[in-house]
Amino acid sequence: MAARPTKSYKIVVVGEKGVGRRSIISKYTNDDRPFDRSKFKIKTIELDSETIEIKISFKDIHDEDWQYLFGWGIMLVYDVTNKNSFDFIEDLDWLHRFARRRLLVGNKVDLESQRVVPKEKGEQLAKERSISFLETSAVTDTNIDKAFETIIRDLKKYYSLVSFFPNDIAIQPCIL
Repeated sequence: MAARPTKSYKIVVVGEKGVGRRSIISKYTNDDRPFDRSKFKIKTIELDSETIEIKISFKDIHDEDWQYLFGWGIMLVYDVTNKNSFDFIEDLDWLHRFARRRLLVGNKVDLESQRVVPKEKGEQLAKERSISFLETSAVTDTNIDKAFETIIRDLKKYYSLVSFFPNDIAIQPCIL
């Protein structure tokens, strides 16, 4: 029997339609069932000798309710064969106000012959934003686990430096 998770992190995968958000999540969670955006895909992992529950969702960037992301990790995904998807992510600099940890992901590296966004452009944007960067492929399972482990480690590090952890916040009854 697996150990009970000691921590839980929420990650939202952001990007334009067609960049592979659902494929990345499905590959990581080994769950190909239809995705209900009102719910999370959940995976429990062992990482750095700790049992961790990961709740993963994706969000359309045009939704209005971004403030609920406080404390989440955000995976910013673009398609290396679609320059517009990269430009779209490049315009999302305001997201830093909401997410504690962000990871830039160039997806679909299995389509190298169709690449229009050089790896160096992704590396440069990540450096400018002071965030981590990886290239992935959900088709070939390239760096999918590593992408999630990177953002989870970033979240763990962040929450080890602040005085609270999202799991520690409990709703207490109020008697009036």
